[in-house]
Amino acid sequence: MKYLRIFRAVLKKEFIIWRRYWFNSLGGLITLYFVFVLIFLGYSGLAGGTPGFDDTLESLIAGYLLWVFALLTYQEISYQTRQEAQEGTLEQLYMSPFGYPFLTGLRLIANFFIHIFFVGLLLAAIILTTGRTLNFDLLSLLPLLVLTLVGIAGIGFLLGGLALIFKRIQSYLQIIQFALVGLIAAPVGRIEFFRLLPASLGASLLREVLVYDSHLLEIASRDLLTLTANSFAYLLLGYLVFKLCERYAMKQGLLGHY
Repeated sequence: MKYLRIFRAVLKKEFIIWRRYWFNSLGGLITLYFVFVLIFLGYSGLAGGTPGFDDTLESLIAGYLLWVFALLTYQEISYQTRQEAQEGTLEQLYMSPFGYPFLTGLRLIANFFIHIFFVGLLLAAIILTTGRTLNFDLLSLLPLLVLTLVGIAGIGFLLGGLALIFKRIQSYLQIIQFALVGLIAAPVGRIEFFRLLPASLGASLLREVLVYDSHLLEIASRDLLTLTANSFAYLLLGYLVFKLCERYAMKQGLLGHY
């Protein structure tokens, strides 16, 4: 019950922030929509009328939505760490009996539910623009999406650890932002190595459900096991890097400085 109350408090706080600063949230939604429109117009001009255009357009929509989810997830930890350091509340959170990493994990889970609503609005605008629909089998999509984002959270923890030490890491966030495009679009079916990279296999399996109407039970158990092992391995790696950076920041007295 104690942990449930903490989660409810974190969820309430994040919801209040999104509601209070709704104008900024709306601006982010509009920006992401117009980015997709530009991609869509350019893609339609290059590929329109070619065989298989409908399938590839739907794959583009599915990949873009996953990229937005990944973007919101991995930036959450590094952004909040930098924000707490700027506001001078980072040390106070570290004095919590639950610890900052635990509270950060709860914030990620809470924001996941908010992000579903956010991406849902973006998806509605995209469907109205393109006239294309996807297969929304939630029983298949949610487990695959959660497993994929677990690995992305590992990247977030790694960057959050760097933010504890270096404070400003925006340029590296931009690098990861573009690297994720390549990871999500990686040809997993043709090159076996891509299955081991974060988000690549998850993106491929999500496209199978969204575009080709596959069901979770139809996905090979080998793929599901590989996705699960990869995601938790990247989460563990990112968390270990975060803890190492945290220890260094504490020894150097960097937590309370920006």
